[in-house]
Amino acid sequence: MNTATLGGTATINDLVSVARFGAKVAFSKEYEERVNHCRAHVDRFSHEGKAIYGLTTGLGDNWKKFIPEKDRETIQRNNIYAHTCAVGEPIAEECTRAMMFVMLCHFGSGHTGVRLETLALIRDMLNAGISPVVPGHGSVGYLTLEGHIGMVMIGEGKATYQGETLDGAEALKRAGLKPVVLSSKEGLILLSGTTSVTAFASLAIYDAQTTLAIELNSSVDNPLIFDEEDGGAVALMGCNADGTYAGMASDSLCIAITDLCKMSNSRIDRLLNSLVSELPAFLNKNADFNNGLMMIQYASAGLQGELRILAHPAVVDNLTTCANQEDYVNMGYNAAKKAYDSMHLAKYILAAELICDGQALDCYKDKRCAKGTQAIYDLLRSKVPEMDNDMPLTPYLEAVAQQIIDGAYIRAVDVSIGELKF
Repeated sequence: MNTATLGGTATINDLVSVARFGAKVAFSKEYEERVNHCRAHVDRFSHEGKAIYGLTTGLGDNWKKFIPEKDRETIQRNNIYAHTCAVGEPIAEECTRAMMFVMLCHFGSGHTGVRLETLALIRDMLNAGISPVVPGHGSVGYLTLEGHIGMVMIGEGKATYQGETLDGAEALKRAGLKPVVLSSKEGLILLSGTTSVTAFASLAIYDAQTTLAIELNSSVDNPLIFDEEDGGAVALMGCNADGTYAGMASDSLCIAITDLCKMSNSRIDRLLNSLVSELPAFLNKNADFNNGLMMIQYASAGLQGELRILAHPAVVDNLTTCANQEDYVNMGYNAAKKAYDSMHLAKYILAAELICDGQALDCYKDKRCAKGTQAIYDLLRSKVPEMDNDMPLTPYLEAVAQQIIDGAYIRAVDVSIGELKF
């Protein structure tokens, strides 16, 4: 692929082609139109002085501070400065390029409010081969690594260009590019999101898919039989059956499932904790004689504990067997089995969250919600009643978990609002 044109659905292959193989990036007309359309709203909000996080207010705990329009460019630059605090060895250039590509995908969605000229600079840096120097440690999932990319965009920081490490301003100058002066909200935009996580994960998934595809199409046996030029054949005895690579991909999947469920458990906690949700404690509408959904969190926490155990890698535990004849056994089966088991534990945690979601909605007098959410609620209520009193929860957890595995919730949303794209 020579050019990845953004505007439709970007793929992992697009990301890899740009990050690893140097493909160029282009914007479609639709991409540019939606970016400009959203930016017009941001400019209007800015002039109207509405209290909007990061646009007319400070960040984090400073959200109560109103920022006058004359100071907003300064604030955006300061946001980049303040978040540029990653440390250690720089990440690989392909990882930095992957992050920049993800920025273009995320920020060009037509919902962030970034200016087209700011996105164009990221595109032009990728196409010119300018790669910001990004230290690889000190991120909780976003903010700090992204700050180092933002520094080069404003003409500061460090970047590599044509094999040299240069000041950011010099790298831009040599490539015929100019720094951008960040406008309202843009400092926040560049720092926010799942840029680094998505970039690294996409590269890892691409490599895992490639590895599994090779494994799927391999000859895995001992011995293997090959033709010889004289019409005969030879049996090569070297044990070509090694599940390490598939096992490593399976171990990674276990970690991903565990992290997904960790977030689900956090949402369950916020729903059940009345100090946070401002709903009845444990979503219990009849507190005198009932426990509400208190114990569903215990079950979910127990499942999370099992997932954490299963997230421990299996393929690192290699042993020698058969009197040292088999001096390396890969434990790939254990890794794959862990992944399968993790998936089936995860369905119960997600089921617990859905049950809590439904009960939380029932605690509101006004239950109106969006079409997709309504479809999920209606499907949930086809198996789980509104809980005015305590009742055994196991049958309902099993029923909802089966709906999840069957893909019933995805189909319900597809019918209500159109096909979901993943």
